[in-house]
Amino acid sequence: MKFPRIFRAEEKANPIGASLLVGAGDGYARWEDRTSYIREGYQRNPVIYMAVEEIAKAIAGLRLELVRNKGKDNEEYLDDDHPVMKLLRRPNPMQGGHAFRKAVFIEFLTLGEQAIAQPIGQRHPAELWQVDPGEVEVKPGRGGIPSAYIHRRSGQTTEFPVRGVTNPRADLFFYKRFNPQNYWRGQSPLMAGGIAGDIHNRGTDWNDMLLRNAAKPSGIVTFKGGDPSDETVRRLKEWFKRAFQGSANAGEVPVLTGGAEWKQTSLSPLDMDFGNSMTEAKKLIAGVYGVPLPLIDNEAATFANMEMAKERFYIDTVIPLANEWLEAFGAWLLPAWGDDLTLCIDMDDIPALEAVRNRKFDRVMKALGQGIITMDEARDEIGYSPLTTEDDDSADAEDAAAKAYGNGQQNPR
Repeated sequence: MKFPRIFRAEEKANPIGASLLVGAGDGYARWEDRTSYIREGYQRNPVIYMAVEEIAKAIAGLRLELVRNKGKDNEEYLDDDHPVMKLLRRPNPMQGGHAFRKAVFIEFLTLGEQAIAQPIGQRHPAELWQVDPGEVEVKPGRGGIPSAYIHRRSGQTTEFPVRGVTNPRADLFFYKRFNPQNYWRGQSPLMAGGIAGDIHNRGTDWNDMLLRNAAKPSGIVTFKGGDPSDETVRRLKEWFKRAFQGSANAGEVPVLTGGAEWKQTSLSPLDMDFGNSMTEAKKLIAGVYGVPLPLIDNEAATFANMEMAKERFYIDTVIPLANEWLEAFGAWLLPAWGDDLTLCIDMDDIPALEAVRNRKFDRVMKALGQGIITMDEARDEIGYSPLTTEDDDSADAEDAAAKAYGNGQQNPR
């Protein structure tokens, strides 16, 4: 007699999820010290500040669209009166949509993490609030999914349990950069750019010190004819500090007696080559964040390269970063209003990509004029709906324009 095989119901779970709990200590993934990222990076270093600001402002300024997917090649763009769009325009009484997105991305670009909370227990959230990710502890769970997020501040603790297995969700949205050394926490870009930031900061400090002392580095005083007494050394040090340190004493000339001789010991600014070191550090920081150098360095900017720099900035950095975030954020927020909704970027609303749109238009019109594609295919490529049978006159006019353009005449646009 053969017994029937019994199969388990299919479940979605990380196959190594159980091992991710090992070594978690008390069950909480702690956030390492982040003070240097904020103070020494974003708050003190002008290059890091400008790079972060450029990306955060660009993402905050993107116009978002809400789309309902109604099947293959069938999408409906919902109007701005939809509750989701209203929520994104005014997430909470203290912030508008642009300020909200900019703030959460400044944290993401400095700490590698961001957190957004909705009122606990609301199916359709009425508000969204920015939460400091450094105050959030991730409680590891089985299957590679957190079991809860714990927020602690000023002695108050709020727990956001993660509900569900197939589609896990909490009232807190926790978004992070991939960190190969910590499954549960994000990696700050400044972990890669921190040394370059330190070099730039130290170069700035060095230049500031030289300016305060008329660009005169330090040295030593030697004595001929025997060693001076401790009292003489003490008084000489005090005299040098009082007479030559600080911007008020810049340019003073030391006059020494009693066989004392001044010798410069430190290298000159030219020998240290701080200018080139700071320039290289600036390039490294810009590269870490994916910001073209002309956008954060006036010396590298010209009228000829600014337009191309902005174009590459949006194509290579802003749009990919925003799309990744919208995919994760939409999966967290939108199911309350339906499983067929998607948040996307209105690409036609980005001024920096005008040249890209013009080049695409020229390619499409050239293909249309040469008969490679049809009018409806051309219209679809440049974002217009297909022509209907009621638009025959319009179709004839556009077809004639396309043929004229294909013959080298004026752009019909």
